[in-house]
Amino acid sequence: ATAIADRIRLAIANEAFRALDERLAADEATIDLALTLGANHPEGPFAWARGRSLSAVVAGLEALAPTDPDAFTPADGLRAAIGEGSRAANRPAIDLRSG
Repeated sequence: ATAIADRIRLAIANEAFRALDERLAADEATIDLALTLGANHPEGPFAWARGRSLSAVVAGLEALAPTDPDAFTPADGLRAAIGEGSRAANRPAIDLRSG
């Protein structure tokens, strides 16, 4: 169940970074607020991604990209954000194995 939830969260986080890349929102906070208030998510996709470490998110997306490149190829803004640093850089990678 965790692998399924992480796969969905990875896709949502990636799409959030794409939306920001396309300037569909002014900033990360706006998108996080939209998902927490509008879709009743417990935390926004940027908060989730930064809480896991952006490097771990990119690694998870890259592992899934062969299955669906449109959904899982990491967004340019996500890759760029890694260079800006993550407040949770030492978190373990996301485990995509079933179970």
